[in-house]
Amino acid sequence: MVPNNKEEKSMKLAERMNEIGFALTAGLIIEVNKRKAAGKDVIDLGLGDINFGHPPAFITAVIEAVQNHVNAYTEPGGPSELREAISIAHNQHYSDFYKDKIIQPDYNPDEIVYTTSAKFLIVASALSLANPGDEIIILAPYWPPYIDAFKLPGAVPRICHSTKENNFFPSPQYLNSLITNKTKGIIINTPHNPTGRVYRFKELKCIADIAQKYDLAIISDEVYDTLIFDNNVHMSIASLDNDTAQRTVVIKGLSKGFGMGGMRFGYAMSKNPELITSLKKVVSNTITCGSSILQTAAPSLLLNSIDHVITIREEFEKRVKFSENVLSEYGIQFPKVEGGIYVFADISPYLDRTMPTSTIFAEKLVSETGVVVLAGGACGNDNYIRIALIQDVDMLKEAYKRLTKFINKHG
Repeated sequence: MVPNNKEEKSMKLAERMNEIGFALTAGLIIEVNKRKAAGKDVIDLGLGDINFGHPPAFITAVIEAVQNHVNAYTEPGGPSELREAISIAHNQHYSDFYKDKIIQPDYNPDEIVYTTSAKFLIVASALSLANPGDEIIILAPYWPPYIDAFKLPGAVPRICHSTKENNFFPSPQYLNSLITNKTKGIIINTPHNPTGRVYRFKELKCIADIAQKYDLAIISDEVYDTLIFDNNVHMSIASLDNDTAQRTVVIKGLSKGFGMGGMRFGYAMSKNPELITSLKKVVSNTITCGSSILQTAAPSLLLNSIDHVITIREEFEKRVKFSENVLSEYGIQFPKVEGGIYVFADISPYLDRTMPTSTIFAEKLVSETGVVVLAGGACGNDNYIRIALIQDVDMLKEAYKRLTKFINKHG
């Protein structure tokens, strides 16, 4: 019997899905593509999508993998050859080319899990660490997907707010006040999205001390580790001491430092063997494994393309300096960009009854000027917008002219 399609039947979904939305970054992609398809002018400063092409060694390795008919399932955490390459790149290349700029422990291949993106590993970490009702502390401002990543297993995000007055890092007293008997862990991000902060030793020690005091897990998102500027030093919280290393999972990927977000390549590192095993279980029971072609070609990328990483860092340093100079001349305030690819611009002086939130500000900005930014409210602070420096200096100059004209019109 043919079903009656005129009557729509509702499906009873899991209750947790009512609390989870689409990633706002996906919404930005849709908005940009719609404007382009409609022939509208657009300058995309919304999505942190870095594109510097592919290094020649990697292109050659991909072609060879295809020609050799590489097309088989791999181990859930990545084959040993890939994990060995990640280990060498992490332990040796970073030490050689980022001496005194990156401080982090060495990891052997058995302490590494590869899969399809750093974002998936954050979700895998949430599934590994949090039971329904457990609380995870998230420092605000934050990368928006953190919230729903922990809601998926039924955990409760506990937002720890900070402001420019305390340099976007909460006091130890405030952090301690958020701990309950349900607190399971804390997620940190340095270099920081969206503020551009690079956490200092004192700040990392604060997190580590609280984690040790209350026996908390630490998820450390370090995907921007190679994008550090001036005299700033990226220090992994796992480098502080053995206890902290044992309770920490460090998450990285190719999307930022290598500018290859579309490749969907992430890896986690931890001194805790139980956590490594748990992450592999999540991978094996969800996606099975990543692309075998990418995994075969990736060692060539990781071991032969450090110049590509350095070129990206140098270009973003130029964009950061330019943006800081121009926005300062226009009177727009923001925290100094110490690392990463964003400017977190303070729009509070321009919010009023007709434009009361960062979301409305961002919507009007793209509607009137074609400039796409991310509303700070999505990051936990409604007084700001996040500007992704993904365009070259000439395009940034034009975008800032339009932003200033918009502010003057509505200010």
